[in-house]
This record gives sequence, structure tokens and C-alpha cells, in this order.
Amino acid sequence: MKRLVACVLARLYQCGFVIAVISGASGAASAAIVYESADNRLIVSGRLATASIWRHDVPEDDHDPRDYGSRIRGIAEHVFGNGWSGLVLSEWAFDAYQDNATSNRFKREQYAGLSHPRYGTVLAGKQYSVWYDLVASWTDYFSINGLAAQGTFGGRRLAGAFEGIGRADRAVSYRNRFGNLNVGVMWQAPRNARREETGAAGTQTRGVQRDRSLQAAAAWHLAPSLSIAGAIAHSDIDDYDETPGTRVDADMTAGLLGLRWTPGNWYLAAIGGTYHNLIRAPSFTGYRRDRALDIAHGTESVAAYRLENIAPGSVQLYTGLNALFDGHSAARNVTFIQGIRWVFFDARAIVAFEHTETDDRDTDGQTPAGDGQTGVLLRYNF
Repeated sequence: MKRLVACVLARLYQCGFVIAVISGASGAASAAIVYESADNRLIVSGRLATASIWRHDVPEDDHDPRDYGSRIRGIAEHVFGNGWSGLVLSEWAFDAYQDNATSNRFKREQYAGLSHPRYGTVLAGKQYSVWYDLVASWTDYFSINGLAAQGTFGGRRLAGAFEGIGRADRAVSYRNRFGNLNVGVMWQAPRNARREETGAAGTQTRGVQRDRSLQAAAAWHLAPSLSIAGAIAHSDIDDYDETPGTRVDADMTAGLLGLRWTPGNWYLAAIGGTYHNLIRAPSFTGYRRDRALDIAHGTESVAAYRLENIAPGSVQLYTGLNALFDGHSAARNVTFIQGIRWVFFDARAIVAFEHTETDDRDTDGQTPAGDGQTGVLLRYNF
């Protein structure tokens, strides 16, 4: 344990330039509104984040700090009158270390929308799904790990864009609140990701095609600190990769239920889901082919407590479980998470220390190599 603490302190020192940057940038946070008038506003915001992770029993792991979700976004807002307002948002990920070996340079979100206090909000473009907003986000609490058992950011493309479970592309959504009930529906337009490949067997069609996706979610707030929620999602998908040149019906269907209780300084949440043709086979050790699994089940939970008056800002202790199970073999991915997080500078800066242990099984029920990781994260929201 002493060696582990020493390593953490060394990594914090190595990341010291990040601490200096975010400390100096804290004064710029008040300049996030770069233009404002009676009817218009332009906002620039984002995040700088770095993490160093020690993978247990992996001798070649170099523990080098790396970018961990840095991003920048611009938001333009306009007030039309009669309660209506509009916005345009564009958010891009970038690698703060400029590491050419990473692919952390991509469009995260880009949409336009209209909103009214009574009639709700309509968004069009690449956006977070109602599945995530109203249910799955309840267990998106951990600083480094998590989200491995809810299917949100899995699927065939980056960040759940293709099936629409995560940041859905080419999507139109509607969200509103009716008393104690929040509701959301979403539709995804078709997307053709097919291609023609020529080989020994001649020219064959490869890739996938989405005809459309439909999604609905609702969260019912039973009391100020108690809520339940559910979401369903369906995506019509034709898969030409399973058998090259032949169309295979690979429609995705998924369901998720959630429960959240937040009494006093506590935060308690749990979700459970079933996923058909969503989870990729390589998610489990033992599969050689990259295909969508017919069925998988997952559950996530988090329990956190906020400590008061022991440091500037807020100190949070948390623990949780991520468990994903293959429906047709003994394969499972089970991760136990424990951590501590310090949030300060008006909730702009975060320092987190997180440890995980695993109880995984491969498709034959055997325990694969590796037993978790330990990491430290530094983040500043500007």
C-alpha cells in the first residue's frame, strides 16, 4: 500500500503541469460567456482531463498519464419570445497531450434545438439519447471506470452512435416534463455504412445499414429524493459482415430499468438491462469473431456519500458494481469499484483516486488474466 501511495504521488507530481494549467485557467471560467445581449448569448466551455492508470499484474504497463476525455464546446442561444428559445451546440473531443497514437479527435455532439417551458424541447443532430439522459446517466457517477454493463457506449460505432443508445447520430428527439414525470422519445434517420470489397470470392458487400431507430424513456419522481425510470430502444439493422455478401437481419432491441434515491448526503442508484444484438462479442474473453451477441444482461449500481466541512469544496466517497453477463455462455465481466473524489474551485476542479477489482470469466467459465486497476484523475471544467 505504501508503494501504491508513493506511485500515486509521483504521478500527481508528473502531472503537475496540468494542475498549474487548470489553476491558471480558473480565472477564465467567468469569461465562458463570450457574447451576451437581450436576446442572444454565445458560450464557450469544455474540459481538460488527464489520468494515470496502473493495471494490476501487467508488467509492460507504463502507467503514463494520458488524456481522459478533454473536450471543448460552443453554444449559441437565441430568445424568440412567447417563451420560445433556440440553441445550436457543437462539441469536439481533443487529445490534450497531442498523442498521434490516439483517436481522441472527433465530434462528440452537434445539434440544433427549440425549447419552451410548457411544450418541451426538440433537438436535431448528434446528441445524447433519451436512454442515457433519463435512465443510464444515473449510474454514470464514477471518475475513471463504469458504464461497462449498460450498453450505452457500445455497439458497432464509437460512443453508441449507430444504434443510438449513446450519442446518437442523425437523431431527432423530444423531451418534456409533466408534473413529476419526465418523458423523452427519439428517432434516428437511416444510415448506410455498407461498402463493396473485391477479393478472391469476387466483389462482396460488407458493412452495416441502419434503416431507422426508435427510442422512448421516462423517469417518475415519486418524491423529492426517490425516482424510478425505464427505457426501451429498437434499431432496424442489416448486417453484411456476419456472412460477406449476404444480408443478415441484426435488429437491436434493448431495455433498461433504474432506481435512484438521494437522501441527505447520500447518492444511491441502480440500473439493470437486457440487450439483444447490442453488446459486441469481444467484450468477453474467449470470443474470436467481432459480432453482436444475441443476448446479454447487465447491472450497475453506485453508493456515494458526500463529506462536509473537511476541505474546501466537497469530498465524496463512493463504491459500486458493474456486471455484464453473456446470455449464451459462462462469460461475464464483473468489476467492483471504490473511490474518493475531491471537487473544488466551485465544482470546476476534480481530483479522484479510484481502485477496481474484477471477478471475470471467459466463455468456458475460466478466470482470464488481470484483476483490476488503480488510477488517479485530474480534471478541470471551464
